[in-house]
Amino acid sequence: MARRTASVAPLALAAACLLSSGAGALAAAPGDGPGDGPDNVPRDVARSIARCWHPPHEGDEITLRMSFRRDGSIFGKPRITYEKASGGADGEAALANSIFEAITACSPLQFTPSLGAAIAGRTFLIRFVANRREQRAAL
Repeated sequence: MARRTASVAPLALAAACLLSSGAGALAAAPGDGPGDGPDNVPRDVARSIARCWHPPHEGDEITLRMSFRRDGSIFGKPRITYEKASGGADGEAALANSIFEAITACSPLQFTPSLGAAIAGRTFLIRFVANRREQRAAL
């Protein structure tokens, strides 16, 4: 019997590469609302959340582990895997609150049908870094 090989859709392959490779930092303007159009590539997801994020202090960093459904809603509960906050325990609480408020404000994200199909249920690790000039978010 001949062995059949499945073809992988180019977008699904790109999403898998980006999710597993830890793509570089992405810039987003502080305090901007969600983008005009739907997210079309995995890096747009991080950028969309970063636009809604209002960090409490410059230099704060936080990394989230989260998943999405194909409609852009959050699947499960996002978890903080790393945080570096200014101001001790109060700073950590403020940083955690700020990122969860950003997720709430931006949810559900707007995905193109192809992106939604490619990333539904996949785990994202998104790193957010606050600095004076720009917010950065990286997958």
